[in-house]
Amino acid sequence: MSVEQILFRAKRLVDGQWVTGLYVRGALLADGTVTNHAIQKIGAVIPEEMTNNSYYPEAVDPNTVCQYRSGIDAFDGDEIKGSFCRPEDGEIVDVSGIIMFDGIECMLEVLVRDNPVLKASFTIGLSHIQNVSKTGKNKFDNPDIMGRYATDTHGNQLFSGDKIVCVNSKEQGDTSQDWEAPLEKGRTYTVDEVYDEESLTSPMVVVSGYGTLFPERFLKV
Repeated sequence: MSVEQILFRAKRLVDGQWVTGLYVRGALLADGTVTNHAIQKIGAVIPEEMTNNSYYPEAVDPNTVCQYRSGIDAFDGDEIKGSFCRPEDGEIVDVSGIIMFDGIECMLEVLVRDNPVLKASFTIGLSHIQNVSKTGKNKFDNPDIMGRYATDTHGNQLFSGDKIVCVNSKEQGDTSQDWEAPLEKGRTYTVDEVYDEESLTSPMVVVSGYGTLFPERFLKV
């Protein structure tokens, strides 16, 4: 059994409640089964003969696993607010957003909903955010804070500048059918912008040379 010695939290599969502790893979559960996604509560000393279920790791939903970020005393997925200096004009802008990890560094996914001065959603390194405070909300318990986003075929949120691979080149009724050069399955494209309006069921993506497209036709790189 391998244990990552970093604090995590996730929702238990049994009741959907949060549990905090160490993220355990290949964990033996109280019912004798093994899971690759479990949380071991900190301070739960494991005796030689485990007779109390509270000593066992608890199976969790892997989609809700969030790592603790000690620098801001918050977990991935939490909503925070703060301010940053906008590089194009030096203006100090108040922002709110969701903590996320992009595989390299911890980022803030800025929400346009509460930031009318901003024209589009974007991500920014947390190190650039000043006067950080938590709102007490997170994207799992308060999905309404996420607003409307364009998402790829796996549910990943898409933003301007993202690289996306076409996974469905068949005509879908979007504007790709109006262009001479069809989309190519397996080819990588770039999101020019995310387009949304009230008449749309969900936001779409704009790709140069192909118009406004359904984001589900792509997978974020």
